[in-house]
Amino acid sequence: MRILVMAVLLALSFPVSAESILIVGDSLSCGHFGNNLLTDLASQGHTVKMYCAVGSRPEHWLDGR
Repeated sequence: MRILVMAVLLALSFPVSAESILIVGDSLSCGHFGNNLLTDLASQGHTVKMYCAVGSRPEHWLDGR
């Protein structure tokens, strides 16, 4: 238990930042969820790019379709 608590505290102590964020997704990312996520991240000063396709699956992205 102590190790878990120490690991969580250590993980929370490092600031997290990203120069740019890439979101790859399916139809959920193309809809309201994706728009809200994109807007929220952009309002925090992040550079965000989103690529999504309706009806896509992980295999499609991995195969380059």
